[in-house]
Amino acid sequence: FEFFQKQPYSFFFRIVRDPIFVCQSMLLARETFSGDQTKWYSAKPAEYIWLKDLDIYHQIAGQVFYTEKAIELGLSKIPNSRQLTINYDFFCNHPSEVYNQIKEKYSSLGCNINEAYTGPNVFTNRNSLRLSTEEIEKLRLAYENISNGSQVFNA
Repeated sequence: FEFFQKQPYSFFFRIVRDPIFVCQSMLLARETFSGDQTKWYSAKPAEYIWLKDLDIYHQIAGQVFYTEKAIELGLSKIPNSRQLTINYDFFCNHPSEVYNQIKEKYSSLGCNINEAYTGPNVFTNRNSLRLSTEEIEKLRLAYENISNGSQVFNA
């Protein structure tokens, strides 16, 4: 890859989070940034053209699912030596270990970092249910429908 020839120490760092919590965050962000759950927020995957006509729960589930699939497809074209994927919960609970993994990744690319981790011991983990049980269930079912390729989208 030409990019990596020009940027010899670069790699892609990805944090993976439970999709239901991502969906919850997207729904809350719609309210926060526009005051309206029905207004689209953030990235529009290629599937936006038909997702926009679904109910809000399927829109959000589809946005999360298809954005993740696009990221996975992109990363599948990049050598494993140029990527690092970390689980969100692990990142929040063990930031110094994640820092060490990043240092190891840089080292494997020929760039040694000697500085020790000096950040917080933990980060606030936002994986908590902040919506009603009913809304979480609607998001969960919508995500299940989308990820299973179901053509029936009733919330």
